[in-house]
Amino acid sequence: MASSQNVELEAANFLHKLIQDSKDEPAKLATKLHVILQHMKSSGKEHSMPYQVISR
Repeated sequence: MASSQNVELEAANFLHKLIQDSKDEPAKLATKLHVILQHMKSSGKEHSMPYQVISR
């Protein structure tokens, strides 16, 4: 259980950094998130919590 919490925390930190880096460029942020979702879906992780959060 602790490892899944670590993964969720790492994903949250990554998303926070990504948002901070792209604050003035919403189109660039959207593109990065879309690429991340495509990669996760192709890896069979579309049911994971990070995927569900990003896809919203």
